Amino acid sequence: MTMIWMETYLFYCSVRLGVLVVVVLGFVQVFIPTVLLLSMGMEIVNPIMKLFRDDEQFGKNINILRILNWIDSNVQGFIAFIVTLMVLYLTGCGLAIFGALKLKKWFLLPFIIADFLRVIFGFASHIIFMIILKKKLNLGFLIVVTLAGGFIILYLGYNWATSVALFQIIELIHTERYRKLYGDDPFHPQLPPNYIDASQLPSLHGYGTVENVRVLVTPRSGDVDEQKLRQTQRGPVNAAEMPVIAVLPANYKNTNARVVQNKQLSKLQQQPYSSYEEQQNDYNADFGNWQWSELMIGRQRKAMIRRNW
Repeated sequence: MTMIWMETYLFYCSVRLGVLVVVVLGFVQVFIPTVLLLSMGMEIVNPIMKLFRDDEQFGKNINILRILNWIDSNVQGFIAFIVTLMVLYLTGCGLAIFGALKLKKWFLLPFIIADFLRVIFGFASHIIFMIILKKKLNLGFLIVVTLAGGFIILYLGYNWATSVALFQIIELIHTERYRKLYGDDPFHPQLPPNYIDASQLPSLHGYGTVENVRVLVTPRSGDVDEQKLRQTQRGPVNAAEMPVIAVLPANYKNTNARVVQNKQLSKLQQQPYSSYEEQQNDYNADFGNWQWSELMIGRQRKAMIRRNW
């Protein structure tokens, strides 16, 4: 399972509600041009075709001229082709609304594909029109239009990512692990009242409960600041009043770490070790394979303790 792209839409709404908003906006944005194209016909397309013909760069391109000539000679076919694409997109919007309401991920797939193509087409159109209009607009207005179009394309891409995130969430809630945690009904998830007593709860829809669930809660920043404030208001730490903390081997009783250390030093002075391995073996035998840093007494580490965090 891949990471979910987003958990909220615009940092406020749920992803499901966000997809409904995205689909309605996309439906309106495509439905209005469809109605205008059916009612006005080529009166909408002719100004755009004129921009391409009058441009010094695109007006001399052979492929662009072929497309423009085909549109002039096949007006009805061109309008039928564009209207068909728009109707397919509107159909995808209707399926996406049903999929978001009923949590059916495959009903979202046509809208995800169609909206992705719409974002790519809008991005390419924005670049082409900025190239054409760069000599027709003054620099200041051209910068404003470029930035505005870029933010609009970015918002359209964000809306497309929202639909992908809902597809991932619907795929997640139909997994066996999610059902064991929250039950079969994603609209009414069932949570145990106490994770400690989760094993004592009755089975939910035959899946049972999940035991040994550990919940880690991050403290609020205000609580952490309050703890820091109390810590700084304390007086100096007296090492003599601190409890002695020591880690000793289990097979040692009343072990005196300082005596063992002196024994090692005196043995080293009387008879030096011939190799590092011999010294290490003798060291491990005295301390039961414990490191000296693990055998240090807590008072010897008082320099590591600070009054402030």
